[in-house]
Amino acid sequence: MCYANAGHTPGLLPEANGITRLPATGLPLGLFSHTTRDAFTVSLTPGAVLLVVSVGILEAQRDGEEFGLDGVSATFQQSSPANARDLCLTILHSAQQFMRTPPTHNDVTALALLSKL
Repeated sequence: MCYANAGHTPGLLPEANGITRLPATGLPLGLFSHTTRDAFTVSLTPGAVLLVVSVGILEAQRDGEEFGLDGVSATFQQSSPANARDLCLTILHSAQQFMRTPPTHNDVTALALLSKL
């Protein structure tokens, strides 16, 4: 899989020793008109999962503390989804539970890609 990220939240890819964060490969879109972007090539083994969340998930707050990548990573590691939809709903529900209220402050999006077994 080719992965490009224009300065946004990193993609998360679980591996045997934890979760690998796929960092930005270029500057945010729209900052400069003539920038180029690199792309990572990542091998997805059968059953692998790639998770991308919006900044609204990361910035979900309670008592001044953010859910952050640590909250997403912990939820991701503890889940065993049957499909991409279930994983996304688990992440969204976990952020909502953390906030103790439905998030309305920002975009809250989760996108998952599960490779076939």
